[in-house]
Amino acid sequence: MEKRSGFGSAVLGGAVAAVIGFVAGQGGWLDSVLPASMRGGVDLTALETGQAELEAALAALKEQVEANQVPDLGPLASRIDTLAADIEPLKNAPAPDAGLRADLDALAARLSAVETRPPEGTSPEAVAAFETELAKLQESLAAQRSEVEQMLAEAQAMDAASAEAARIASAQTQLAQLRSALDSGNSYAANVQELSNLGVDVPAALSGPADSGVATISSLRDSFAPAARDALAAAREETKGSGGLLDYVNRHLGARSVTPQEGDGPDAVLSRAEAAVAAGKLQEALNELSVLPETARAALSNWEAAANARAAAVTAAAELAQSLQAK
Repeated sequence: MEKRSGFGSAVLGGAVAAVIGFVAGQGGWLDSVLPASMRGGVDLTALETGQAELEAALAALKEQVEANQVPDLGPLASRIDTLAADIEPLKNAPAPDAGLRADLDALAARLSAVETRPPEGTSPEAVAAFETELAKLQESLAAQRSEVEQMLAEAQAMDAASAEAARIASAQTQLAQLRSALDSGNSYAANVQELSNLGVDVPAALSGPADSGVATISSLRDSFAPAARDALAAAREETKGSGGLLDYVNRHLGARSVTPQEGDGPDAVLSRAEAAVAAGKLQEALNELSVLPETARAALSNWEAAANARAAAVTAAAELAQSLQAK
């Protein structure tokens, strides 16, 4: 504000000096308007000198103002914008790739090795002590690493043992349900599938009749007597011409022994087989029936097939249970 006030005063003074100079230049006109006593007697030298000084001051002030003008900031702003544009992509630049990261890690390891190296000029005793301590540290680290690896191996073994125990327990549960289905004569296909999913090799004797189930021991007992009568009748019919009166009567009456009898005849064999079936000893009964004539065996074929399927399934289930217990 002070510079601006001085500049205004200088301008005003210059204007006044210019007017005075103009008047001085017009001497004739001034003489015509001045009194006679003042015509031709006015000395304008002082005024002209003042005017020159004012003009010089005005020029100096103008130069000062021009020197203090604010510089042009356009190029600087343009440069800042350019730098901002160059920096922006760096904000989203990808992280160093794996190769570069590996090189950096290797370099860091080398620097760490250099940092731990004893300085040059160290005495041999100090170097030896340093190496001794370093060897002890390495041995300690190796021992700790071995201990950690052993603990990890033991933990993994325990996990594996736990998983195996859980698998065996699940398999035993499925097998128990399967054996219950064998006793009731129901289907156990779902149990066979679960056992397979658990990695258990199910024998064909079990998997074969899984959809329909096997005959129960009670149904085999009930169906044996009619089958045995048919088998004995077929055997007697085959030998009807070689027997006596008793054989003739028995053949027509269909009589047979209901208690176990000694001997190799069909009636004796069937009596022992029936006693074994009543006792639940299917395999023993099947062994007895194996010596019957073919005509008698034919009459018992359906019963024997059902009994064989059950006996094989029960035996396979028992063996599988024993193998799972052993694991």
